[in-house]
Amino acid sequence: MQSQSSAAALRTQFEQGLALHRAGKLAPAAEHYRTVLAADPRHAGALHMLGVVHQQQGRADQAVAFIRRSLAIDPGQVEAHANLGLALTAAGDLQAAYESYTQALALKPDHGAALIGRGAVLRDLDRSDEALADLEAAVRLLPASPLAAYGRGQVLKDHHRLADALADLRRAVALAPDLAEAHVALAEALFLHGDAAAAWPEYEWRWRTAGMTPLRREFAQAGWQGAEPVHGKTILIHAEQGLGDTIQFCRYAAALTGLGARVLLEVPAELEPLMSSLADVQVLVRGQPLPAFDTHCPLLSLPPALMRAGRADMPPAPYLGADAARLAAWRARLGAAARPRVGLAWAGRPSHANDRNRSLRLDQLRPLFAADAEFVALQKDMRAADAAAMAGLPQLRALGGDLRDFADTAAVVAQLDLVIAVDTAVAHLAGALGKPVWILLPFVPDWRWGLDRERTPWYGTARLFRQTRRGDWEGVLARVAAELKAWLE
Repeated sequence: MQSQSSAAALRTQFEQGLALHRAGKLAPAAEHYRTVLAADPRHAGALHMLGVVHQQQGRADQAVAFIRRSLAIDPGQVEAHANLGLALTAAGDLQAAYESYTQALALKPDHGAALIGRGAVLRDLDRSDEALADLEAAVRLLPASPLAAYGRGQVLKDHHRLADALADLRRAVALAPDLAEAHVALAEALFLHGDAAAAWPEYEWRWRTAGMTPLRREFAQAGWQGAEPVHGKTILIHAEQGLGDTIQFCRYAAALTGLGARVLLEVPAELEPLMSSLADVQVLVRGQPLPAFDTHCPLLSLPPALMRAGRADMPPAPYLGADAARLAAWRARLGAAARPRVGLAWAGRPSHANDRNRSLRLDQLRPLFAADAEFVALQKDMRAADAAAMAGLPQLRALGGDLRDFADTAAVVAQLDLVIAVDTAVAHLAGALGKPVWILLPFVPDWRWGLDRERTPWYGTARLFRQTRRGDWEGVLARVAAELKAWLE
């Protein structure tokens, strides 16, 4: 048994750790917690708080382990259950995070932070109605909390309640002007609302979010924001996000050449042959040495910079083209078409944050195959279940591994009559080539597509087919099948 003096010393040590922790001095705080644990390995408070330090330092798995050890000793710690939910969320175990937040709320039903955390997890689990209920309760309990307003605004956006979502997100930004995630969420809501001019400045906050900070590029040269003349200068434009984003926004390079700049465009290797079709642009592969340049700009920062430079108009599609040699090679490979050719792309990268909502299984496309058309699969990589389904679909021609890169895909798309795709890079490619493309969108679409339009200013040849109910791909594909039949007649 500890003496009173040693217990008092441990308590002092722990309280000093807490004081340092509250001051943001994580490493010294952790040393105090470790000192406590060296003397008392079953000190639940020190285990819990050391787990919190790990969480705040980006080590979610260690955080989970320490907080679980703490709760095994003292399962009645409300804050530990809530913080375990936070750590499990960061570790990607959403179901376990939900259970931890639920346990915290069972012990303390008015725990505002647990309501906010569980609401966010429920949103990611596609349980949007329950998420809204939690976040409504959180806003009532914590009316001055920017996180409660931000969380509810996100869920309201998912419910297509844009006016209410904008009010919450603006309030979150007002309450916490440095909350980058709230600024980006506000930008996305403004884009969905059709107010791009107001959205672009807010979208610049993406570079301060946890997901984008590691992608930020640092150069000795100053960044270009539109106010500085670029005539006669060399500007490096660097791709920053997905392949579809790069295909969509590379169009703005033409506006820079119109300002008299020499444009270098740095892209991932799989896009380099395709991007070489851009006029008056030198295309570079990411990771290779860079030539000399005077200034630089991330690709998705070009629209607001060009607005400031007096070039607000969006360069229209088509702005990319297929390589002549590849066109000839694929024309020979595909042969003469006896019927209209329709290209299909039904799934994106599995690692995409929204893949569960945007991608389909191949067998879900069966209603389309009743149409009198020749179907071509534009999937470069195919999931195992889809590859198995191909065996029962003789009317679908697979090109698969023969599509070496997007220049090959462009050469195939150029010879199709129509592309039908979910929201992936193939959809953007078809639009950028000026090919008719039908884009299948989930109930909560990406910010660039708006909420209720059938057409999009991004691509004049595109039609948007939207879920009218969350998760209802069957209804979307029934409409597409009927439209395809009519289109072929």
